[in-house]
Amino acid sequence: MCHLGFLTLRRARDEAGGLVPTPPGPPIPPADAAPSALASLAFARRLADFGRPFGIAVVAFTPDDLRPDGTVRAVLFSGRSVRRATIPMPEAVYDFVRTQPTDAFRRYLAARKAGRWPSPSRGGSEKWRLDRILRASPLAPHLPETILWTGDAEARASAEALLAGGDVIIKPRAGTGGRGVVRIPRDTPPSALRRALGALPPGRHLLQRYIPHAAGDRVYDVRVLVQKTPDGVFRPTGAGVRTNDRRRFVTNLARGGRALPLNAYLLRVRRFSPARAETLQHDLFRLATAAAEALEAGLGPLVEVALDVVIDPEGRLFIVEANTKPGRELFRLLGDRAAYRLSHLRPLFYLCAWARNTASIRRA
Repeated sequence: MCHLGFLTLRRARDEAGGLVPTPPGPPIPPADAAPSALASLAFARRLADFGRPFGIAVVAFTPDDLRPDGTVRAVLFSGRSVRRATIPMPEAVYDFVRTQPTDAFRRYLAARKAGRWPSPSRGGSEKWRLDRILRASPLAPHLPETILWTGDAEARASAEALLAGGDVIIKPRAGTGGRGVVRIPRDTPPSALRRALGALPPGRHLLQRYIPHAAGDRVYDVRVLVQKTPDGVFRPTGAGVRTNDRRRFVTNLARGGRALPLNAYLLRVRRFSPARAETLQHDLFRLATAAAEALEAGLGPLVEVALDVVIDPEGRLFIVEANTKPGRELFRLLGDRAAYRLSHLRPLFYLCAWARNTASIRRA
């Protein structure tokens, strides 16, 4: 039997769906927090369901659920019911905490630095750091020009130069789910651009060159997921395409985006030849694997990485975003049961193998 923990945070969202700071001061006692207050609880339940036939038990908790004696006040899954119980620390922890501007996240960082749980990976990093790591690697030619909005004269000049070359995407530095992403057209008057940028808090948004890739009135991006196998090697798990709801620019599934099989997109939407489509699929998987290895070299150990890639009119691949805490719903929407199942099992198998290896080293 392998006992794993799923580390997350409590939900902290305002009525519009945006992240808000949690109240300052000591955390609320874990026993007072309902299981439904945990973020990504449905994902944790699916992990428990997928792992159970393989002798893998998964429980969920937050850093605020850690006890001074080393135990944890965790959420346990039994069929469709959940309950809280105080249990020993699991053998390994799947750290699924995503970067967010909250006090809860700052408490998480402090607990992680103190080594309060056993894990071969770390929580998610914000977009600017991931961009800097990839840009310092041989993958730099695959990255669209991106700047951090700091509000100073240099940033304003860079933003105007960026817009002179084409449309610009403004995105939150630590955003998720496509929230707060805006596209600024190239023909935007300088005065309007200055007003838009002036409303942005310095240091909290990125400006990225838009890579033309639309087909008709829709935009598309390719999501490629690579995950570690039990031997610690990144392998492709699957890929699919997301396209936008016509009412929005972003392709995120949480914002109304739709799913499309990769091969259908390459052949029917982009009209590549079968040979070219096959080459592009191989190139996408190689790019994602190389990106995961580069990010791990810069961040430390990771379990998985998902890339969002756009393909320009010439067939060149551009990484518009990397995600170290990715979702899996794309595979479910595509009806790709094999990739959906594998995307849940691979982290579990890898973490159990890591726990066994760690225990063997301690005994040696």
